[in-house]
Amino acid sequence: MPRRALHPRRRGQAELSPQGLRLYDASGDEAVSLTTGTPNYLTLTNNGTAVATIDQDGNTGVGDLSVAGRLTIAGDPIETYLAGFARGLVAVDYQATSVTAGTTDYGFVELSFDADTSRMYRVALDCYADPSASGGELVLALKDGGAKTPSISSPQIQSAIYPLPTAGYRRIHLETIRSGAAFGAGLHRLLVTFRCQNGPSGQTVRLFGGANHPGVMYVEDLGPYVPETGQYNTGGGTTTPPKKTYTKTYAASWSGSYANRGAYNSYYGNKCLQGYYSSTNGMQASLIGFPSALATDLSGSTIQKAEVYLYFEHWYYNSGGKAVIKAHKHTSRPSTFSSDSEAKMISWGKNVGKWVDITSVFDSTSWRGIALDPNNSDKTYYGRAQGVGQTYPPKLRVTYTK
Repeated sequence: MPRRALHPRRRGQAELSPQGLRLYDASGDEAVSLTTGTPNYLTLTNNGTAVATIDQDGNTGVGDLSVAGRLTIAGDPIETYLAGFARGLVAVDYQATSVTAGTTDYGFVELSFDADTSRMYRVALDCYADPSASGGELVLALKDGGAKTPSISSPQIQSAIYPLPTAGYRRIHLETIRSGAAFGAGLHRLLVTFRCQNGPSGQTVRLFGGANHPGVMYVEDLGPYVPETGQYNTGGGTTTPPKKTYTKTYAASWSGSYANRGAYNSYYGNKCLQGYYSSTNGMQASLIGFPSALATDLSGSTIQKAEVYLYFEHWYYNSGGKAVIKAHKHTSRPSTFSSDSEAKMISWGKNVGKWVDITSVFDSTSWRGIALDPNNSDKTYYGRAQGVGQTYPPKLRVTYTK
């Protein structure tokens, strides 16, 4: 049977009705549907070829994409993904000449960098040593002058000692791994000092590199801060393993809204409303809870970071609103609302799902969920987040050491 053309009378046509707007392409297919009561979508074409589409579920396909503001992926801004990787070298110096010291500390190389308290750093020196005579030891030290000019009397943060059994060249290495928090935020001017000790009278030692065998000192960003979790073990068979840092994500197990910050409002089911719209429900608040595994995991742990994912599908203002997040201890949905008083306020767009850091309010292992509770009649705070069972339900991501 011959194939019948699609909508032959609608090719390149537009339909405007009380239900909305429909546009048809040259083939008679719907290219734009902006109507009430049916799925909406948009297709852009170039010479009859589709080049961009927004489908009825909000999925978008385009060519090149340039984002002037913030790019968010699965609720996380792109910088969150990037922060999880090492940034590599942040400072480096090469040595091709020599510096000589005797039995008194003497400076060799200074290198500076800016420390970020959320990062980890490796500082290393790798060069050659050449003692004037055999015997004794080479003593290396890494000094931190902070933002000031470092000197041999600056605080020491690492050292290394090398025996000098023979005269002649030998490769030496000094290294430390240190958190940005241990360094302290801001500028740090680092100095390597050296000397020889316990050797023959008049002994000196020089540190150096050359054109084809350079020495190198560098500062390397290793990635996000990692807490110390090791422990001493004499090899006798310890029963308690060392601590470990975990990052786990928990899907919400229940959610709901509360009218007048009081009784549970079953009308909205699992949806999460906050703020004041009218006297019908008064000042609304919501509670979101997570499974019992959260309590088990957090028992005896130390919380490093807590984040929550919420998808706000509505705000009173088209430009968005402000979510006010608190913590609570309910293990199941209670009949009446209550939460902790400490709050964090975050600006939010309409139809935006994102992860936000709530460590400042979710700072105890006894918390079991979050509350949305602005307790403010300004319409900026009136919004609705999706709850359990909806397309983008709440999630909690906790990094803890245990």
